[in-house]
Amino acid sequence: MSKPIVLLLSSLLILCFSSMVSATGGVDVEPEIESSPISNITHSTGVADESSWSISVSLEESAVNNSTSVRILKQMCTNEGVCYAPEWIEAESSSDNQTWSTSWQTISDHAYVNWRVALDYEDGESEEYPSEGYAKAWSSCWHDIDSDEWGGKDCPDGPSNDEKSAVDDSGFLPALSMLAAIAMITAAAVSRGSK
Repeated sequence: MSKPIVLLLSSLLILCFSSMVSATGGVDVEPEIESSPISNITHSTGVADESSWSISVSLEESAVNNSTSVRILKQMCTNEGVCYAPEWIEAESSSDNQTWSTSWQTISDHAYVNWRVALDYEDGESEEYPSEGYAKAWSSCWHDIDSDEWGGKDCPDGPSNDEKSAVDDSGFLPALSMLAAIAMITAAAVSRGSK
């Protein structure tokens, strides 16, 4: 197979799979913490309106020894697409300063909670995870404005989780097959044109 065809097919496959892994309604978004001073993050998922939402951040030993402290940026967004102003919250440490936790009440009709972790170091520097944008945790009844889709276990307006999975599964293979067919037709056209 010629080099242009391999490059074209590779590009099409990357485009295909990047569109499938983009953030979608109901799928929580987590920050990348590999090679960071954070060893683990746990937080609430699928929380109902006006309920407690909590987050806990565990630090690596090196960060604990450097007197690192933790803050959480929270932002709540409604099913109508309104996001309230983000607010920093100081997390409380465990007795050994290894685990930092905080919680708050969700608002009525919330679609998701945006959040970010900040590590404040003893020298006055700080780092945020994710460094841009927000991590996201969807509620138990959410509306995704972009796709006009409702979902969640407590949402009467949307399909049940079982029905949603069936729709997602049935839509995945035809879309993948169509993209593969387009890639093959394009490769054949390029191959024929290069002869």
